[in-house]
Amino acid sequence: MVWAGIMMDGRTYLHFFDTGSVTAQRYRDEVLEPYVRLFRGAVGPDFMFMDDNAPCHRAVLIDDCLETENIQCMPWPVNSPNLNPIEHAVRSSWRLQCKCHGVSGSCEAKTCWKALPSLQEVAAKLKLKHRDAEEAHPVPVGRKTKLLPTTAVFNKDDLVYNVKSPDYCVYDPSSGSAGTKGRQCNSTATDSFGCEAMCCSRGYLTTWTEYEERCGCKFQRCCYVTCNTCKISTHLNLCL
Repeated sequence: MVWAGIMMDGRTYLHFFDTGSVTAQRYRDEVLEPYVRLFRGAVGPDFMFMDDNAPCHRAVLIDDCLETENIQCMPWPVNSPNLNPIEHAVRSSWRLQCKCHGVSGSCEAKTCWKALPSLQEVAAKLKLKHRDAEEAHPVPVGRKTKLLPTTAVFNKDDLVYNVKSPDYCVYDPSSGSAGTKGRQCNSTATDSFGCEAMCCSRGYLTTWTEYEERCGCKFQRCCYVTCNTCKISTHLNLCL
């Protein structure tokens, strides 16, 4: 069995457990004390720790150790959509499909099953959930930490975040964002390539451009192709 810790800007080394099951005492001696306790000391009081609900993680021995070291824990909610949003999007989109069996099209017997949604349907649901995600901030409740909404009340199926994403509409070298100024867009599209979305509602400039391409190509015997050069004029939309 292998354990590792991950964080926003780094990770721990892999820790390999020897043969045998991982008990609460082994989890404390091999993970909490050599890894988590040291990270808590390096980060300071803002450090928050999260593990899953494995029996060895929820033992009284572990609670006592975390409380002694003053390590705040964020609860691992059961079936949280934030931990596996793709799985929840698939499960919530299952639909019942049935097929009839019988003579001359009769439905004397019926076989039903749960059918998976299409990839496009799952992707659309995930996009909407990401767009409507609610900002939350951690609030200490005893030794544990609870996420509370910043401006609105979120439902149990909503996605939440406590660190805002970079604004990719503007140029920001620190976050790796090149911005969308000068990007080419489609004035008639309504998707992410449309000018409204691509230009982040800043508007766009339409210019005419001319380029050359091969046209009127013919196969000559034997054996080569001859083409004319045509000049094509088209309009070009660039984000402001």
